[in-house]
This record gives sequence, C-alpha cells and structure tokens, in this order.
Amino acid sequence: MSKTIVRKASFTASVFSLIILIYTPPLLALTPIVLSEGQGEYIIGEYIEYLEDKNKDLTIDEVISPELNKKFIPSDQKYLNFGYTSSAYWLRFKLKASDNNTKRWILLNDYPLTDDIQIYIPSLYGNKRFKHGGRFLPFSAKDEDYRSFAFHLDIPADSEHMYYLRVESEDSLAVILSILSPKRFAKKKHTNQLFLGIYYGFIFSMIIFYLFIYLSTRDLTHLYYVVTLFFLHFLFQFSLNGFSHAYINQDSLWWARDSIAFFETIGLVFAMQFAKVFLNIRKNARRFVKLTNIVIVAILAIAVLSLFFKYYYMIVIAVVVTMGAALLMWLVGIISYRNGFQGARFYLLSWTAIQFLGCFYGFKALGLFPSMFISEWGFQIGSLAHSVLMAFGMADLVNITFRATEATGKQQAALLETIKGIQPQIQHVVADLSEVSQSVADQASEHAITAKRVGLSIESVKQTADEMTIAALQSRDISAKTDAAAIASAKNLNQVTKGFSQTMPMIEQLEVEIGDLSTKISNTEEILVFIREIAQQINILAINAAIQAVHAGKRGRGFRVIASELRSMIHSIDSYLTHSHGLLADIRRKAQGSTVNTRETTRLIGHQVDQLRSVETAIGNISGTFGETSRQVDVIADASQKQKATVHEVAVAVDQLKAAADYLSASADTVLDNMEKLVETRKALDSLMNQIGTAN
Repeated sequence: MSKTIVRKASFTASVFSLIILIYTPPLLALTPIVLSEGQGEYIIGEYIEYLEDKNKDLTIDEVISPELNKKFIPSDQKYLNFGYTSSAYWLRFKLKASDNNTKRWILLNDYPLTDDIQIYIPSLYGNKRFKHGGRFLPFSAKDEDYRSFAFHLDIPADSEHMYYLRVESEDSLAVILSILSPKRFAKKKHTNQLFLGIYYGFIFSMIIFYLFIYLSTRDLTHLYYVVTLFFLHFLFQFSLNGFSHAYINQDSLWWARDSIAFFETIGLVFAMQFAKVFLNIRKNARRFVKLTNIVIVAILAIAVLSLFFKYYYMIVIAVVVTMGAALLMWLVGIISYRNGFQGARFYLLSWTAIQFLGCFYGFKALGLFPSMFISEWGFQIGSLAHSVLMAFGMADLVNITFRATEATGKQQAALLETIKGIQPQIQHVVADLSEVSQSVADQASEHAITAKRVGLSIESVKQTADEMTIAALQSRDISAKTDAAAIASAKNLNQVTKGFSQTMPMIEQLEVEIGDLSTKISNTEEILVFIREIAQQINILAINAAIQAVHAGKRGRGFRVIASELRSMIHSIDSYLTHSHGLLADIRRKAQGSTVNTRETTRLIGHQVDQLRSVETAIGNISGTFGETSRQVDVIADASQKQKATVHEVAVAVDQLKAAADYLSASADTVLDNMEKLVETRKALDSLMNQIGTAN
C-alpha cells in the first residue's frame, strides 16, 4: 500500500516537474551575469534575449507581460547584428552583484549609429525609463563624453535584476553591448581614441601633403585625390565613428546621422573621377569610359537626393552603390594594367585592400556578416592601407612620367639636332630660289620692253605698207609721176627692209632669252623639288614628335604644340610649292608658245624682206622700162596688199608675244611674293628653333 502511494507520488512529481519545465517562462532560464570586481569587462551578447517590435509600438508593460515574455529569443552571438531594419528591438539580460557594496559599472553600446536607446529596470523603477540615449538626443545628454553610448549603472550590493533595452535606428542596427568597470572603460576609450587619432591624423596629413603638391603642379590628379581623402576617408569616417556629432554640431541630427550618406556618395564621385584621370581610362580602358561616367552621374544624383529623402532608403542605396562602384574601379584598374599601364600596380593594391577589408563592414551593415573586429574596423584599416598604397602609387606614377619625359627629351634633342642640320640647307635653297626668282622677274621685264619695241616697229611697218598701197594706186592714174613714185617707193621699201632687218635681231634675241628662261625655270623646279623633299623629312620628324608627345601625356604638351606648329608650317610650305609649280608650268607653256610664235614671226619677216627686195628690184626696173609701169604697178599693189596682210599677221604675233611677256612679268611678281612668304616661313622656323633651344 505504501509502495503504491510512493509510486503515485513520484509519478505526480515527475509530471508536475515536466509541466513546470515546459510552461515556465524563459525569464527563469536566463543566466545572470555575475559582476565581480576582479574582472573589468563582460561581453554580454551571449547572455541576451531579444524580441522584434515590428510596429515600434510596444511598451515596457507589454514587453514584460507573460504573453510576450515567452517570445524572447536567446542570442548565440557576442555582438548582435540586425542589419538594415525598420523594426525596433527589445533586449533583456540579468545582472547580479557579488560584492557587498554598491558599485558603479558602465553599460556600453559601442556602436555610434544607433538612433534611440532606452533602458528599463522594472524591478527597481517599474515602467519608468531608467536611461535614454542615441543620436536623437543632444551629445550633452550622454553620461560619458564618448563617441558611442555609455550609461552609468549603479549596481546595488548582493542584488539581481533584469534589464530591458529598446533600440532602433534608420542605419544598420548592431548591438555591441558590454559591461565595464570605470577604469577599464577609461582604458578602452583611450585606446580607441589613440587608434582613431592616428588614423585621422594620417589622413589629414595626406590631405595637406597632396594639396601642396596640387598647388605646385596644378595637376588635377592630386586635386581629385585630395577631395576623395577629405570626403570619403575623413568626413565620412568622421561621421561614421560618431565624431561629427561630438565635434561639429552636438545638437544636429544631420551631422549625427544624415551626413553619412551624403559624404559617402560625394567621396565616391571624386574617387571615381580620380581613377579616371590616374588610370587615363580614355587610353587604357576605353570601353569603360561611358559606363564610368554614367555611374558617376548616378552616384552624384544619389548624393543630392540624400539631402531630401528618408535616410533609411538612401543609406541602403549608398552602401550597395558604393560596393558596386568599388568593384568597377577595381576592374578598370585590372584592364589598365593589362593594357600596359604600369602605374596601375599600386592602384590595384590600394583598392584591393580597401575593398577586401571594407566589404566586411558593408556585409555587416546589410546584416550578412556578424559584428566583430574585422567588420567594425575593416573600413578604417582598409582606408588607411588605401591611402598608404596610393602614396606609393602616386610616387610611382611620377617616376614613370619622369622616365617618359626623359626619353621624350632625348628624342627632342635628336630632332632638334636634325632640324639644325637641315636649317642651313633650307636657308641656302631659299636664297638661291630668291635669286632665281629675281632673275626671272628682271628677264620678264626686259622681254616686256623688247616686245613693246617690236610692237612699235610693226606699227611703223604697217604705216609704211599703207603708204605703199596708196602710192601704187596713185601710179595707175598719174603715169607721169611714176618715176618719182618709184623712187619714193624704193626709199620706203628700203626703210621697210631696214625696219625688218632691225626687228629680226631683236626677235632672235627674244627667242634666245625665252630659251634661257625655260632653262632657269627647269632649275627652279629642281630646287622646289628639293625643298619639298626637305619639307617631307621635317613633316615625318614632326609626326614622330607628336607621337612621342602623346606617349608623354601632359608632360609632353609643350612639345606637342611645337610638333603641331611644324606640321602647320610644312603645310604652308607645301601650299606655296604647289602654287609655284603651277606658275612655273604655266610660264614654261607660255614661253614655249612664245618661242613658236617668235620663230613663225622670224620666218614671216624673212619672207617679207625677200618680197620687199624683189619689189625694190622691180621698182628699179620701172625707171628703165616705162611700158612696164602699169603691170609693175599692179604687181606693187598686189605685193603691198600681201605685205599689209603679212604685217597684220606679224602684228598679231607680236601682240601675243607682248601678252606673253606681260604674263611672264606678272608671274615673276607672283613668284617673288611666294618667295617672300617662303622667307617669312624660314624666319618663323628660325624663331621656332630658338624656342626649342631655349626650352631644352
């Protein structure tokens, strides 16, 4: 009987114990954190239970109610990370004092991006809030002058109490909770400030250093890097670490929170602009130029919109875009290096460092990676490594530019020597061409004068022929005056013959001079061909110089201007030579035509001289034979008419010769003008040579 009772009692006790185990609230299972004076710091993440408040409307009375009490979830991480969330979270933990005296401890949430923190101790204060902190409050409301949030807790002796925390943020929500003694907190604060002081001091010194370099060189690469350091590595990190709220404006929520998205995106814009200029992607990664410009414009738009739209959405967009843009800049660096740009070596190392270490922070902010040392401080360490490596990269770029400039200088010196060697030849050729052109002009003037004289002689011949015709006609009517007319005609014919005899040597001399002019024109054309060959050599040298100036980048800008001026000068010389060739060819053609006309004129004049002599003989016979007068008069009249026609032809030929001589004179003037331009071009070349010598 007694055994049966014992079994029943044992069974009942087991069932009751099971029921208690199942239905007892989790509060009874929460392990307290025993605070001991011998230990200065407790990481309490694994002693915490948390509850999500999706609507952000739960009160402390509702949270400690039996209904919600059993919904708390135990944490298995040292540091809780909820990522970007629109919910608030309630956390609870137990603190137990083992000392016999009341001690002050510090509850530290070492994450400066939390908007609102509320602390409740229901067993001591009921539903009254015990402590309040976060970015929503002024900096002066903090218990400790610290970048994060530290709360004073006076723990009663031999006590055990449950602590409730309510946290929310439009930024990523991480909870890095620890309990520290005042002494340990002071040491931790000092260590953090020392590390961050070294970081910001180095970044600030780099800003000053590269600012002075920019002011000295006016190189936009250094200016873009200065602005990148200022916004991305200084102001962005300054706000991220909670210092903007502390040192710039302690009562401004913008400086405490909203400035982070703006500084991050603005810094990223200048970082990408720096990458464009440093890597010279228009040359080394042409396919990415358009994509890079589009991304820059998009990030700049995000920066502007962050000033007007809700911070929660803008910071999420900024983090995602930053990670994507960093990957793009890293990829552009690889392409540039593969295309032969050696300066991309340190660039790749620096971006690899900041991407590898900074991505842990980005993944942590998105809730994809737990909060730990590498995710909390990776961005700062990566920024520090990035700055150091880029300093080496900028120095390496200077060395590469210096070597390229030195090589370009040697090529400049060689080109200068070549041009100096050619310059005397050019001067000699120009002088010879000037002399030949002057001679051509003088001969053309003489030919024009000779042609005018021939024209006067022809006019005299025409006048004499007219007189002969009139005299012959009068002889038909007045036979009595035949002897006198015959004598007068003989005299006139003698004058005509003398006129033609005087004209013949001048025409022959004109033919000789025209032949000599053709020979000199041939010599002039040979000189122009030689000048064209020299111009082509200088043009090839200018093209090579332009290519080397492109390789030298901005350091070769001055020599690129010289190469451009050389090519422009060669183009002018080529134009002058082409025009001169045309003129000389036209002169040669006219001279050849004049030679033909002169020869024909000479033949006609000789023929007319023979005819005139025959006429003169006939007139002599008139005096002896009067009966033949009438017939001879007819012969004289016919001969006079033929003579008149022939004289007209001679006059036309002489007019053509005169026109040719005038054209030769005008062409000679044009050649002289071109020679003057060529001399001016040579003087410009001499001046340019002096400038090159001065630059070297």
